[in-house]
Amino acid sequence: MAGPLNLSDHGPEPEHSPSVQTPPVELPREELAFSPYLDTVCARVSTHAPEAWVADLRAELGCHLACTANAYEELGETPEQAITSACRSLGDPSKLGQRWERYWLSRRTEPFRKTFQLAFARFLGAAVISLVMLLTAARLSVSGSAFVPLRDLLTVTSVLGAPILAGIAVGIQSRGRRALGAAAAVMVVAAVTALIATLVPGDDPVGLQPFFWQVELLYWLPLGSAAAGITGVARTLWKRCRRLQSGA
Repeated sequence: MAGPLNLSDHGPEPEHSPSVQTPPVELPREELAFSPYLDTVCARVSTHAPEAWVADLRAELGCHLACTANAYEELGETPEQAITSACRSLGDPSKLGQRWERYWLSRRTEPFRKTFQLAFARFLGAAVISLVMLLTAARLSVSGSAFVPLRDLLTVTSVLGAPILAGIAVGIQSRGRRALGAAAAVMVVAAVTALIATLVPGDDPVGLQPFFWQVELLYWLPLGSAAAGITGVARTLWKRCRRLQSGA
């Protein structure tokens, strides 16, 4: 079970902390005194994280609050004042709960099903846009239009640019196995395209029906999967660098 073992190393930092450091102690009033605060913090996280992980988080925060309250008592505050000061030192419980919720979601790996669904939607949209661009380029070619650079630009963009852009979108938005999800999505899109090309009656004067699904398998599959995988790795490294810079 993955979970933070130390608040200062693995989670949102307290907004304030007393200057006196004391050894960890368990206060008898901890559960009753800090329950409202802990309930508010854990409410957001409990909707996403496993129950055992939330229990560990609650125990960690409760111990931290108890030690902080004990430190404030040594500074001369009454027990009630120390409890209030300890809770204040961690900040607004709702905001702290939101930070822990983001912490959990940013480290949770999405199941392959969600990654595939996201990738399929992105590549299906790219396929529709690319088909429109290819049809436009084919019409320019058949009509003998003078806009040859435009025709070539549409063809190259639809064949090479669309899978790269779709893969980048998957890499940024997904937290699962991005390259595998993108590959599976492209193969399904290619299968759907081939099925439509087979079922649609009539001749294809520009030869797009057999051509498009072949493009998806030969170009989209490696380009889209690579773009998704590379973007995902880059995004993960960037987030790790940000956490290191912030000291989290």
